[in-house]
Amino acid sequence: MADVTVKEFADVVGISVERLQSQLNDAGLPQKNAGDPISDTEKSQLLAYLRRIHGRDDAAEPTKITLRRKTVSALTVPADRTRTRLRVGTKAPAAKTVAVEVRKKRTYVKRTAVQEEEAQKRAAEEAAEQERRDA
Repeated sequence: MADVTVKEFADVVGISVERLQSQLNDAGLPQKNAGDPISDTEKSQLLAYLRRIHGRDDAAEPTKITLRRKTVSALTVPADRTRTRLRVGTKAPAAKTVAVEVRKKRTYVKRTAVQEEEAQKRAAEEAAEQERRDA
């Protein structure tokens, strides 16, 4: 992506140039004027700084995700001819169509999160076993 000036970037982001310059200074980037170019690496450093300030850490990724799926299909059920009395000269009853809805919920967990939990359990068990040996 081509380098843009600080003024153009401030317009894209929707903040004033002065505020963007102060945020760049707070992020530890060199002093920039409105006409100076800002590179992609400087933009990413600014984004990382702002995320840290506002409580979102880059390492704080979600450990699990839940997917919910719903499928709707139609089944045709033949009419029950034994219970239906047919009059002379009438047609046979039509088949019924029934809507079937199937809901699936599946949760995926990151392997690293599961492995960390297992390691913590093992560490706790080993500590308890060590205490029993020492006692």
